Amino acid sequence: MIEFFVRQGANYPALRMELIEDGRYDFHKAKINNALQDSDVVFSMKDIETGILKVSKAKAVIKNADTEGCEDKYVVEYDWQTRDTAKPGIY
Repeated sequence: MIEFFVRQGANYPALRMELIEDGRYDFHKAKINNALQDSDVVFSMKDIETGILKVSKAKAVIKNADTEGCEDKYVVEYDWQTRDTAKPGIY
């Protein structure tokens, strides 16, 4: 589990996760640029205690990470809505 902290009622910073090459897929042969451009990415979040979804299939985006070097890196980013962070808890 990854921990990410955001204040109650806040909508910044965005939730941001880097896409990584995990060795299970051939990252370069998949032509990742074209595959990512045609992808729909969604974010869901549920309350750990109740199992109730707080966010369900909300639109996220894939962005080119700001990195130095010659290899492209990408991140998935979800911009919080105020209602997402209205109730404190562990999600």
